[in-house]
Amino acid sequence: MAFVLVDHDGSSSEAAGGNRDSVLDLPLSSVVGPGHYRPATAVAGARALRWLPLAAAASTVRAMLGASHEDLRLRRQQLSRALGAAFFDRDAAAARSPFGGTRFPKDGLYVCAELPPLWPALQAVQRALLQVAVKGAGDGPCDWYYDNVDELMRLLVGDVEAGRGAAVFERNKFEAAFALEWAE
Repeated sequence: MAFVLVDHDGSSSEAAGGNRDSVLDLPLSSVVGPGHYRPATAVAGARALRWLPLAAAASTVRAMLGASHEDLRLRRQQLSRALGAAFFDRDAAAARSPFGGTRFPKDGLYVCAELPPLWPALQAVQRALLQVAVKGAGDGPCDWYYDNVDELMRLLVGDVEAGRGAAVFERNKFEAAFALEWAE
């Protein structure tokens, strides 16, 4: 696979113009081991996202549910930072990648903060925290916050019948969502 570097003005003619230095050959699979996912473009897309084990995500959200009205008033910035650190810290998420060179764990349960339905739910919680900051920790803003955090938890743990929420990925859902095939 070859990629041509494009100049700042958007044209590739001068950038590539017969200059071999501007073309990069990248292998389709850099994975060393007994198997790998394909196609490579889908793998790259899935790897670019942030993945978090379900248990860690649920623990973070559970802590947010325990915040009292007074906690929200005093700790809204801390709660917002904790939510961001758990779901969006690239280094922490990369360290817990569910498939860093291996197949998605057979019994692994992960969530991706950047995909619906989780992404809009996380944004709603952040907006609710902002409303607490702007309007104070009265009943209206706090109720809105708790409703959004409840919805976030529902997306993670679901109901009793399902056993997990709509935002949770296990191996089959992950491979189907990204149209990935495991090659031995």
